[in-house]
Amino acid sequence: MKKIISILLAAVMVMALLAGCGSKNKDHTNDNNTPNNNQTTELSGSVATNGSTSMDKVIGALREQFMTDHKNVTVTYDPTGSGSGIEAVKNGTADIGLQALSGAIDRNDDVLYICYDNEAYMNTGIQRSSSTPRFAKATPSPVGSAIPGKLQNKKNLTEIIAAHHVPYVAQTTFLGNFRDLYTKAQKAIYTPGPSFLNIMAPCPRGWEYPAEKLPEICKLAVETCVWPLFEVIDGVWHLSYQPKQKRPVEEYLRLQGRFRHMFKPGNEWMIEEAQRNVDENWEKLLAKCQG
Repeated sequence: MKKIISILLAAVMVMALLAGCGSKNKDHTNDNNTPNNNQTTELSGSVATNGSTSMDKVIGALREQFMTDHKNVTVTYDPTGSGSGIEAVKNGTADIGLQALSGAIDRNDDVLYICYDNEAYMNTGIQRSSSTPRFAKATPSPVGSAIPGKLQNKKNLTEIIAAHHVPYVAQTTFLGNFRDLYTKAQKAIYTPGPSFLNIMAPCPRGWEYPAEKLPEICKLAVETCVWPLFEVIDGVWHLSYQPKQKRPVEEYLRLQGRFRHMFKPGNEWMIEEAQRNVDENWEKLLAKCQG
């Protein structure tokens, strides 16, 4: 059975929610890629994790549902505080831990690796990382007369992992009734060999937004194509959702205090640059998925 370290489906949601530190009824994803319901493999074992006290009730509900669906799995959650939850899995997927992840994939280890992308080193004072978007405010990339926040574009980690020829790679976040996340997590668990999930997990403190806005931010990330939903199966790219009308990136940026300076007079060029980068990445993704 695939080796999963504290990251069965319930733990996928645990870590992603903790990283973000409710959902809407409408499901925005397609149902074309539903996993094979005839799977005979059964999950078994136990999952133990800890984290934010504020997420205790939410995780409890997710835990109960997961154990109902998988009766041979026991899930426990210890609300010890967000710092301990992050510390347990913080070994740097995008930067520090990338070489270890790359090596495991190259060896064809039968593992599921999940990155909960909060776009910074949140537990060490909101430090910028290679996953931090351009122009975002962070402690080592402050906004001022010298620099307008981070100067470099965000690293496309999902694309980097896909370049390793992994059997299954997917990108998702919290949308609607979590169908996209659940479906992709199930596919990743049942795929032999290494698989990888990249989950956008907005952090209220680091991104500077009210916690109740999390579903709206996730939805706008997808609708603006800042965080598109897709999967790569045996090297073939599949788009999970295409907005009927792509929303302007400024709608996504405006909700976050880390981008507040971009809306000051004279900084319109920053929004234009952000839109250009999103448009370029979206067109490249469409070409891969149509190719």
